[in-house]
Amino acid sequence: MTANESSAAFLAVTSCGATLEAWPIEVAWCFGAGEVRSMLIKPDGAWQLDSWDKSSESDHRIGLELLLREGKAALDACLVLNAALGQTAVVSAAPENDSLWLYKLYRAADVEPNFRLVPAEHMPSDDSLRATTRIEGLREAAGYAQTG
Repeated sequence: MTANESSAAFLAVTSCGATLEAWPIEVAWCFGAGEVRSMLIKPDGAWQLDSWDKSSESDHRIGLELLLREGKAALDACLVLNAALGQTAVVSAAPENDSLWLYKLYRAADVEPNFRLVPAEHMPSDDSLRATTRIEGLREAAGYAQTG
């Protein structure tokens, strides 16, 4: 692991589907090879519950009932992310998707993020590959264990 990678923050966002009407359901993050943190997101009142893609559940293994019961409200989730990530550049393997889901989350909370997303491919080539692997590991490790 390089110095850049060991100090980098990594983030992955899971959504309830692949359409533009979908919304974020889980955010996972870590610093370097550190502990993976994650939190479930409770659907905001402005999000359409009928945008829930039942077939996507087999991919993310998170049920709507679980989100309604254990998810964090948008404001709480944004405050946790801002506190955890500070004013850092956060590496994302899918910045277009993650940006969309974070935009929806932060808009629902009426809060601005402290951090900015950086595409993994903008890192030096060896770091980029390791970063992408680490982010994919975030998606697998997070599951739905809420730690944020």
